[in-house]
Amino acid sequence: ATTPLGAAVWFALTLAFKNGASTTTSTLFHNNAPAITLGGISGLQLGPSNILSAVGPWVFGIVIGLSGGFSAGFVGIIGLFVLSAISIGILALEGL
Repeated sequence: ATTPLGAAVWFALTLAFKNGASTTTSTLFHNNAPAITLGGISGLQLGPSNILSAVGPWVFGIVIGLSGGFSAGFVGIIGLFVLSAISIGILALEGL
């Protein structure tokens, strides 16, 4: 984005897409798992995602420091998005 307003719009869109997906995956557990296991299943989902949420910015900072700019970090993030999209596509084709 070239302006602060543009950056804010892109940031809001990324949060909207991220939160939409996490809400969907959380409700899948409630629809498909026995009630007695929901606490453990939610912990298995939220524990690693919280750890990765903490480690992600740290790794991004290391990449910025090593490369001298934001471009390498953004390319890495885009690569992760593409990998996620491919994984979701495979799961969708399998009917999961």
